[in-house]
Order: sequence, then structure tokens, then C-alpha cells
Amino acid sequence: MKIRIPLQRNADPKFAGVARLIAYGDAPKWLVAGLTHFSPGIGDDTSDVDLNTVVEQMQGATDTLIKWLPL
Repeated sequence: MKIRIPLQRNADPKFAGVARLIAYGDAPKWLVAGLTHFSPGIGDDTSDVDLNTVVEQMQGATDTLIKWLPL
């Protein structure tokens, strides 16, 4: 079963610079498109989020995966 993730067709040129930094040169179109697709959360105000709680939840989930995923 293949999972398809639709990407935005017109990549935002403001991510072209970031893509060049990641690729150490000319960035492939898919990288710019991917950065643009996952960009909506960039710059959001997260001051109301308790990061300690989030980190504890992530560590708990990671521990669970490490313990039970090999089964």
C-alpha cells in the first residue's frame, strides 16, 4: 500500500534560499516544494504551549516504541 502526500504545485520562492542551504548548492525542485508544503506551522506563536509537557509526552511515546516495536 502506497501513501501519497499531495504537494503544493507552486513552491514559495522564499524557501528557495533555505533549500539551497540544505542542499549545499542548487536545490532540487522537490526540496523547495516539500519545504513549502510543510511550512504552514513555521512562525506560529507557541508561547502558550508547555514544552516540558510536550517533551515528556514525546519521551513516553519513544520509550513505548523502543520497547514494543521489535515485537
